[in-house]
Amino acid sequence: MPPHPHDHHTAVAPALIVFLTQLAAAGVARGEGSASCPCITSFAGFYTHTSTVAGTIDVKLGAATYRYPAEYGVTNCTSHDKGLAPYCNVADSPEWCAAKWCYVDPKTCNYPAPLSSYFKGMRYSYKTCGASNTFDSWFGANAAASGAHALTDIADVVEGYLHSITNVMESNYLEIANTPSVTCTLPEACSCKECKKNDIWKQAIDVQTATFWQRPSSSSSADVLRMDKCLASFISDSFTHVAAKEANTSNIGYAYSGSQANGNYVQWPGTDWCPSSWDPRFRPWYATAASGPKDVVIVLDTSGSMSGQPEKMARDAAKAVLKTLTDADFVTLIGFSGSAYSYSSLLQRATDSTLSDMNDWIETNIGANGGTNFRQAFQRVWQIFASTDATTGHSTNCKRVVLFLSDGKPSEWSEDDYKIQADLAKANGNVHILTYGLGSGVDTSILKRLACENLGVAYLVPQPAQLANTMAAYYKVLAPMQSPCQTRWIEYTDVISGTRLLGACLAAYVPQNSSGITSCQGGLSGLGDNGDSRIPDLIGVSCIDLNMLVKLEVIKARPDWSSFEARLRKERTACPRVTLNKAQMQTIRRTAVNPPMVCPGDSDANDAINGVPNEPPPSAHQRPVQTIEEDELGIGVLIAIIAIVSSVVVVVTLLVVKLFCGRPAPVPKREQAPVALAVPVNASAPPAFAPGIGP
Repeated sequence: MPPHPHDHHTAVAPALIVFLTQLAAAGVARGEGSASCPCITSFAGFYTHTSTVAGTIDVKLGAATYRYPAEYGVTNCTSHDKGLAPYCNVADSPEWCAAKWCYVDPKTCNYPAPLSSYFKGMRYSYKTCGASNTFDSWFGANAAASGAHALTDIADVVEGYLHSITNVMESNYLEIANTPSVTCTLPEACSCKECKKNDIWKQAIDVQTATFWQRPSSSSSADVLRMDKCLASFISDSFTHVAAKEANTSNIGYAYSGSQANGNYVQWPGTDWCPSSWDPRFRPWYATAASGPKDVVIVLDTSGSMSGQPEKMARDAAKAVLKTLTDADFVTLIGFSGSAYSYSSLLQRATDSTLSDMNDWIETNIGANGGTNFRQAFQRVWQIFASTDATTGHSTNCKRVVLFLSDGKPSEWSEDDYKIQADLAKANGNVHILTYGLGSGVDTSILKRLACENLGVAYLVPQPAQLANTMAAYYKVLAPMQSPCQTRWIEYTDVISGTRLLGACLAAYVPQNSSGITSCQGGLSGLGDNGDSRIPDLIGVSCIDLNMLVKLEVIKARPDWSSFEARLRKERTACPRVTLNKAQMQTIRRTAVNPPMVCPGDSDANDAINGVPNEPPPSAHQRPVQTIEEDELGIGVLIAIIAIVSSVVVVVTLLVVKLFCGRPAPVPKREQAPVALAVPVNASAPPAFAPGIGP
């Protein structure tokens, strides 16, 4: 099947030329623009707009109404958006603000014409006014060398678009949150009526708009969904403007955004796509922008008590965390019961092949049998961290975190063990420990204290339905540890078309007040000063694929690709550090866990060890910004989460296998090139369990 007819237009239909000639001869008014796509001269017959002041028109976006000139978008090819709120009245306005365009009649336009988000049913065109793709205009259709621009300038353009999207999200967040009567609608991905099959994209798409996808298993309130949809309407508007100016739809490249509150998602081009189980928060593009580079150790309890539901939860949790990692991260897995064993003796770069191998390892080396030796588990953790430093090439030299998953008390543990773990966590790079109590009836006292004394958070996950949101909460712990407005680049393969793509991603945060100053403009400065308990609170992550502007193979073939790649690598692995105080840590614990798991001594005197803060919890749009100590909390939190997930997976697998089959456990995979594999502590194999539990 040929591409959608709006994808390519190179010639003007003879009948259209005759029609336009007849209009001119008859004295019918037509605006500027090309002969194959003239500008309309008025809104009459296309849209009936409202006006509160003579000579203006009202434009409503979200909860705000903006006043534009009455001639906005009609008659002339000009930069109609230049200087206008909410996108183009700021210093770092996006590239499309200066581009010429006009509204057009799709019946007399032979160019792609995206739908306007301002005026329902209206369509506009940059191409008819001579606007061209930025890469082509700077470097030529054949990517010829140009002295006026360097290839790295293209990165500035993409990042400028991201800054604009983030600025608009943040500057409108509180107004939407505080105006519950405002509702928003978007085309739904699950019923994309205008999507057409496109052989290039190998799916049904609509290049004229973006679509919104609501995560099916989400449990958010109606107000959270309303917030997500209204923010998505701003994002969609930005996406379609970027696409109208930059996208050549013969190139596969997306613009996309996921929300932290509940994993809802918006994407250009509109797509006829409705997965039953998917969560953007567990995708590498989201994680890399939300948390930055990290060293992660996932520890999984594989003791006999993990048999059944806790084991499956551990497996699922570990695999979910692995899905969030990129090759800018380093990771390994540890399983433990009476003894401990690991996937590798050193942290491993989280490449696609390594992550795939780790998933297989979880299935074949995680069961449920034997005791619960926390000491052996942590001994293995510290062995791995002590062996992994900057000289080995197996570390990010950034945040370090342990994710520790278990269902109860250790078989051996004493008061001295707390200090031993705290001293070793500090000695190995201020490791953050996040703990997860899986299943019902978990005794959280030890897990909670381990987290409290190691810059972490303790989570209780009694039911599988709570697992996704709980595991996604680790971003809320790590996000405050990195400086805001840090672009992260990620190269990946589009699973539908198999095309290699390069995306730039940026996180957005809840504004601190109604001043309109965004995180990229210094709006989060001062958090944590003088014991301030506020922390950056993640709204979500937005991305734009560079492929929208140019094919990846084109820029990789240029002689200046190496300098471009060096910049992307620097931004991808940057580790700006933010130190969080105790009050900020307590804020994170109060807001990241339900029920709150506050720690003694870190908050008001009236807070009990397992108590709830004296003040009522903040609303969804007024919750305090979360913070974590720079190096300490970020890495510790992530590692703790991974460790917990791994422990649970190991325990569940071992127990179930043994109960059903009673056959000896397979020997863990040994270290081998190119990835070091499982090396059991004390050279012992994992507890025996029956085969057949995995796929």
